[in-house]
Amino acid sequence: MSWSTPNSSDRWGIDDSYSSPHHQASGAESRKNDWEDQGDFTSSHHNYRFPDPTSAITEKLTTNKTELLNLKKEIQTKEEAIRIDKRAFEHAKSELNNAEAQLVKETASLVATKGAHDTLVEEIQSQNNYLEAIRGAKSLQQEQQTWEQCLIKENRKLREEVKSLRKLLEDNLNHYNLEVVIVKKDIGVLKFEHQRRELFWENQNRNKDLEAKE
Repeated sequence: MSWSTPNSSDRWGIDDSYSSPHHQASGAESRKNDWEDQGDFTSSHHNYRFPDPTSAITEKLTTNKTELLNLKKEIQTKEEAIRIDKRAFEHAKSELNNAEAQLVKETASLVATKGAHDTLVEEIQSQNNYLEAIRGAKSLQQEQQTWEQCLIKENRKLREEVKSLRKLLEDNLNHYNLEVVIVKKDIGVLKFEHQRRELFWENQNRNKDLEAKE
């Protein structure tokens, strides 16, 4: 405790560094209350008050909410794109199945039509040849060949032509059957390509789902 020099009233005063016991107790209580009010924001070593982080946290929370809303919109957009792609894929798959059935039907019809066409061509050609043979037989009578002999000769030729026609028809059937086999192989290739694309679409959709979830 130190004493100050006499003041204007000629009284010895107490220096500012001295305080009464009551004053010291009040100051300690006040510092205690200040310390409790400061909580975690006050350093015990330097009596330093840290800045209140409420504003920064609120700002960060607002930013996160905005980003969350944007991500939600992006997810909805990607989900809609996936739904559109899936509908387009299902439509393409349906069209491929319809095209496959139509291809098989038209191929079978083509084989039957070609067979009928070739058979009719050979039949017409045979009839023309027979008429030409009859005309030739009539003219050969001048060379001492009888009508009956000419008919026998032409009938023999006709049988050979019929035999050849049957052989040609058999060859044509074999050819068209081979075409059917080729078409079936092509259909198998189309099916494989369709399955490959379907797997590709599934992987794409799965990746989009994973990206959306992330």
